[in-house]
Amino acid sequence: MTWPMAQFDEAIIDITRGNQKVLQRNYLSEGAIPIIDQGQSLVGGYTDNLEFLHQSEGPVIVFGDHTKVFKYVDFPFAMGADGVKVLKVQSGWDSIFVYHFLRSVQFPALGYSRHFKILKEKTIPRPPIDEQRRIAALLNHADDLYARGLQMLSLSDELAMSLRSRVFHGEL
Repeated sequence: MTWPMAQFDEAIIDITRGNQKVLQRNYLSEGAIPIIDQGQSLVGGYTDNLEFLHQSEGPVIVFGDHTKVFKYVDFPFAMGADGVKVLKVQSGWDSIFVYHFLRSVQFPALGYSRHFKILKEKTIPRPPIDEQRRIAALLNHADDLYARGLQMLSLSDELAMSLRSRVFHGEL
């Protein structure tokens, strides 16, 4: 199916500026406010300092400008200091649909360079909002199945390791 295409800035606003960022050396292992950075984990650390609370209405998409990691954030958070872009989906777009689209973007190999400049050049398909929501739900379901599959693999690996240990170390 062919849908009209929209420029990046017709769908997404960069709302990064004007917010304080937490330096990684100041991350806590637990605290009141999760810190969203460009790392692989959803939450990089925590802070108790309310001055770092990001001033935005959720949900937002956090983009790791160096790592190319996208995170869908629908809770209060603080920004990590290095290479984070906070993106807000404009009215008329489903934020989860846009999040899934952004995750599909292929970036050229630039190493530890900034990638936001490339992202801003992308055009985004714009199906009707009901179709966006249907697609987003389908992709969320696929992500859930993938996560369950990974969990099953991990449990299977633990079981195999346990059985080997018991067999070869006389516990069986």
